[in-house]
Amino acid sequence: MNILTVLAVRKNIPNLLTISRIALIPFILLFIVNNYYNLAFFVFLYCALTDFADGYLARKMKAQSSFGAMADAIADKLVILVPGWFIFFHSNHHLSLALLIILTVRDCTITTLRYLHIIPLGSTPSKIAKIKTFLLYVLILFYLFIAGLQWNEWNILLTYFIRGVEIIISALALLSLQKYLTTT
Repeated sequence: MNILTVLAVRKNIPNLLTISRIALIPFILLFIVNNYYNLAFFVFLYCALTDFADGYLARKMKAQSSFGAMADAIADKLVILVPGWFIFFHSNHHLSLALLIILTVRDCTITTLRYLHIIPLGSTPSKIAKIKTFLLYVLILFYLFIAGLQWNEWNILLTYFIRGVEIIISALALLSLQKYLTTT
């Protein structure tokens, strides 16, 4: 393998990580349907870690591209929303409908604004949006972990904790949407 091939492959690592996140969504859903929550947890954890890694690597390797920015934005939304809605419908509504509606409306609005070039593609997410995304990953991982323990008796304190985190995430989602809308 010559040096140019190695450099070309190396520059595509961030994009490969992004595409792998999208490709793994059906597996997460399949594992949830078949009650393999432990497997869903580890695949979702991989998706969460690569979400943070792909952008970092793209900047570090100077491998940023318009395709990477677009694919990363799509992957970010799909990896959270598709399993989130699936957990809602499959698991007796352990995730809040209000949270999922807020996230879906927010993400569809921002994606539309990016598509219309009102928000520049590849614009840096705000700190609020990054915290929201981190908390969403933690919330879904927490749910998959608890479900993997097959703990069917949801403690009332645990339920209040989850609802509290969902309220915080909802507020952050609305604040970050407001920030996007006022900076355009």
